[in-house]
Amino acid sequence: YAQLRGLNMGENFQKDGYPYRGLRGADIPENLKILSVSELFESCRPFPQMRFVIEISAKERHTQRAVSRLALLISQFGLKDRVEVAADGHTAGIIDKNSDLRRTATPSEFAELYLRYVFGAGIKEWQFNTVFVRSSNFFFSTTGARFINYAHKNGLQVFITTDDTEQDIRKQVSRGADAVFSSVPAVAFNVITRG
Repeated sequence: YAQLRGLNMGENFQKDGYPYRGLRGADIPENLKILSVSELFESCRPFPQMRFVIEISAKERHTQRAVSRLALLISQFGLKDRVEVAADGHTAGIIDKNSDLRRTATPSEFAELYLRYVFGAGIKEWQFNTVFVRSSNFFFSTTGARFINYAHKNGLQVFITTDDTEQDIRKQVSRGADAVFSSVPAVAFNVITRG
């Protein structure tokens, strides 16, 4: 973590040139350094509406420890209903056996959900809370309002990563997405708050 804290996360930030390029060591402002999860949670205390999607990318032998540590932090900060863990199959298995963390669908679970949607299968209890979908570059049209409604009937949230255009963000919001992800937060904020 000390090595990560030494990185300049603003190195390639572009606004009127590259204002933070070349900063090293003590010259790197605190707001350009990588936060630990506990620092992130602490810094977001004033924003109770903020929600988090956290991906655990640990080697298999460390996944249990990572899940346990995250569960402890979520409990300490009172964030149980505000954090989703983006889970692969291995991480999902550990979460399901050892914690009550909220998690996203694994790729195979998403495939099952989608096939149930296509074939009109009824409601099912799922071990995940959220489906994470890309709006573009996806073979199936999963981000339509009917799929989102089907997920909602199954008690699931649908989070959609947009293609960052105002049109796509507006489309996903109008379809009933529970959250939209964008690399241009100002555009997403304007669409969501100003319609």
